[in-house]
Amino acid sequence: MEAHEETHGDFSTKNIVVTEDKEYKLIDSRLLAAGAVPVHYAITEDSKTEGRYISPSIFAALGRKENKTRLQHNAVKSDVFSLGMTILEAATLQNLDHVYNWEKYEIEAEKIADLLKELTEQKRYSPILLQTIEYMVNTNEELRPNFQKLDSELSKYRADIKARTLKVEVKSIFLVLNRQN
Repeated sequence: MEAHEETHGDFSTKNIVVTEDKEYKLIDSRLLAAGAVPVHYAITEDSKTEGRYISPSIFAALGRKENKTRLQHNAVKSDVFSLGMTILEAATLQNLDHVYNWEKYEIEAEKIADLLKELTEQKRYSPILLQTIEYMVNTNEELRPNFQKLDSELSKYRADIKARTLKVEVKSIFLVLNRQN
């Protein structure tokens, strides 16, 4: 999307579907008419809807009741934050609305850090995944990557990830074969 100068504006677990080919697809559940252009959902009071992970800059603007057409922020990096929060929700298996302080219109970064620390201690996910999530949910927009930078950073690990995936698939095949015998 970024390469086409497009943003999504509404990443959430509710907008991710799995196809029959086991591919993950991001959909826009807000499109009412075919061909409608997505508009950032975030700058409304409806943002309090569970599981809507808006970026710190959008959240702060909401608190200031800033006009969404005048909002100065990097929309791509806001999407990166929202996707990172969505991935963190999937990893923790819990809703993350509690990291949003609606009185101060601030995101409580220490609560995000606590969740990442808990996941690290559980050792259920690779350090690469957890570092990537941490990078994506950085509350400082200047330090948060865009999708192209994220892709560039992750490209270093592609061969390792493919090798690990292959090991898991081979191990699964052997488990199935052993059960059949």
